[in-house]
This record gives sequence, structure tokens and C-alpha cells, in this order.
Amino acid sequence: MVLVLAVLCSVSLSGCITINTGPIGETPASTPPAASDSPSPAPTPAAAPLLELTIDGIEYSHDGATQLYSYSVGAQIVALFTAVAGSTPPGEFIPQPFTTDVPYATGYDWGFAYVTVFIDSGTSITRIKAAEANGVPIRTKTGGITVGSTVASVTAAGGWNANPSFTDTYGLDKREVPGMDSLMHSGAVGIDFIGLFMESGKVKQIMLLDNDYSDV
Repeated sequence: MVLVLAVLCSVSLSGCITINTGPIGETPASTPPAASDSPSPAPTPAAAPLLELTIDGIEYSHDGATQLYSYSVGAQIVALFTAVAGSTPPGEFIPQPFTTDVPYATGYDWGFAYVTVFIDSGTSITRIKAAEANGVPIRTKTGGITVGSTVASVTAAGGWNANPSFTDTYGLDKREVPGMDSLMHSGAVGIDFIGLFMESGKVKQIMLLDNDYSDV
């Protein structure tokens, strides 16, 4: 390969400049950019679906979003469990107390939960009977209490004996209901709360919501 040696001279200058142009027909290679030493960050894995029980309703977290389903709108709770389970069980006719044919409520049993929707008001009462629904964990937002949690876990989360006449009924969280009188505490305002029913020292069912001003 032939190298070209170019000599540039200027009459007005006292010397000459010698330039080595390199091999004929080749363009000097550019310096490649330095490779980054930092690996690309791994994508953040999506959080697993979760059902959390609160005094206001059930929070369903999935696909990066959280939505609250209210107990006061029974159709919302039915829609929630239908979405989680993938199906709706047949509605069970529930007659008015002390009757056999007067419509009172409709019951839906998924196995992990039983939802009663009252016909007149559209409100609901839900009994949670398992620690998960179709693989989705179910727990209280306060203290992470599930079906199977111990009494010690319930009291550590702030739970209390909701009925002095029984040792197997506990409450968690509370909200006063103006205009309602407590049947448990004379002169006190009635409260709504998350009901926890025990068996052999562990939570067997979670009631949403329980209260101390009615017999429901």
C-alpha cells in the first residue's frame, strides 16, 4: 500500500509543512462511541392483585390501579366478586323474616364470600369465608387480618370484643352513625365496624359491615 507524503510550501513562508495523509483511498476511521457500563434497568414487575377490606368498602388493586367498591351499593360488590371469580352464582331468594314468600333480599354464594343484597335499599352485607378469592388474597387494610388470623393478631391490629355477651365476636375499625343508638353501650352513638367471628381462637368469617345498633 502506497503512502502519500504531501509537502506544502509557501513562498512567503520560510519553511515547509509536511502532512502525512495516510494510505491512498482510505478514510481515517472514526473512534467508536464508548459502550455504557450501566445495564438497562429491569422493568418494575406489576404488583399482584389484592382485595383489601375497609370501613368504606372493598379496595381491589390490580394492573396498577385501585378501585373502591361500596357496601352501600350491593350491585358493585356483586360485580367485583364476579370479576374476580369469573362468574356469578345463581341468586338465592331470601324471604322477609317470619314470612316465606315476601321478597327481602337476594343472596350470592361464591364459596369464598356470601353477599346479601337487600331489595328495597340495594345495600349489601358481605361475609368473607376464605383468605383468598380465585388466588387473590383477601385481608383487612388495617392490620392485614384474614380468615385464619389469630385473636392475638386481631387485638394487635386494634380489634376489640364487640359483644360483651360473647367471646367470639370482635370488631375492627369503627365509624359512628349519627341518629343511631348503640345497643351495647347505653347512651352512646351507634357504630359500624368490620365484624370478625372467631372459632377455636381464629377468624372464621369477616362481616362487612357489622354494627352495634341493629339485630341484622
